[in-house]
Amino acid sequence: MEYKVIRETLHDGLDKVIGKSVLLLQWSREADDVVGCIDDTTIYCTEEKESTSYGVVEWEAMFNNKYFAETSFLDESELIKND
Repeated sequence: MEYKVIRETLHDGLDKVIGKSVLLLQWSREADDVVGCIDDTTIYCTEEKESTSYGVVEWEAMFNNKYFAETSFLDESELIKND
């Protein structure tokens, strides 16, 4: 099993940035798809949490080792919290 960490910027339907998120995903290379979401961190900069229309991937990385993926996830989560 592989792991993927994704950092994205969240936008509403009017293309306004409403937040940022980091996802830690279990990934299947065979299916090239998500098996499950292990953890996520989402920080909104507006009160409109339910108006997320799409996310733009700012950064992503694949890991074979769960420990390295978790460490990267925690680092990226701290970055968006301090942004």
